[in-house]
Amino acid sequence: MDISLFCTNNKEANFLQQYSNQIKINGLAAIDMQSTNQPQNSHTSTSRSSGSSEPCPAGTKWASRLLMECARAVSEKDSSKINHLLWMLNELASPYGDCEQKLASYFLQALFCKATDSGLRCYKTLTSVAEKSHSFDSARKLILKFQEVSPWTTFGHVASNGAILEALDGETKLHIIDISNTLCTQWPTLLEALATRNDETPHLKLTVVVTANIVKSVMKEIGQRMEKFARLMGVPFEINVISGLNNLGELTKEDLGVQEDEAIAVNCIGP
Repeated sequence: MDISLFCTNNKEANFLQQYSNQIKINGLAAIDMQSTNQPQNSHTSTSRSSGSSEPCPAGTKWASRLLMECARAVSEKDSSKINHLLWMLNELASPYGDCEQKLASYFLQALFCKATDSGLRCYKTLTSVAEKSHSFDSARKLILKFQEVSPWTTFGHVASNGAILEALDGETKLHIIDISNTLCTQWPTLLEALATRNDETPHLKLTVVVTANIVKSVMKEIGQRMEKFARLMGVPFEINVISGLNNLGELTKEDLGVQEDEAIAVNCIGP
């Protein structure tokens, strides 16, 4: 295939041709080295074996140009050009390469789904895989690891809990609407604080609004653990999870279950 058909000048065409050839050479070399240490995977793609993570040199921003050209071809339904560009991107792209290769790899998947009208089917497949592979333990480890490397989130939890306790001091029915995406890691410390108050322990209702693609089984496990911890602390507690929203603008008062006698606080802390 003539790569120059999709380039704006000879310099760019020469670079892409050399880059593609270099990827293939690096890939074959990598496979040859691997074969001396372990069995070779017959399905390994040479374009994905370079493993380069070096920064992209200036003037080599080829991925965005090719992707835009491919997107334009998809929009114009130019099947011949689509096939050529998808082939070229597939040769150059790699999720393990440099920034340009990664950019090409991820957007190539999206363009392929668009060109083949398989986006919904692909989404359902990925969601199904996520349901099977994700668990509460894996989600907890991700959140805790993030908090370990970024203590600012924990600081936000402490400050937010302090503000809530101060604002709702003396109230007997508390309703916290949580639109964060921290998987309720903030609330055990609040439950402990409520359990040690000098006055009567208030009733706490927690409404968690989930707009991110969090597996339902994970949120169910979190809810059960929160209820168990609240019983241990002696705090009257209920939790309600609202999921499946595309945006917060879809929320209604009825969805949130707001009651007239509740003191309400809205919490939003993102990792």
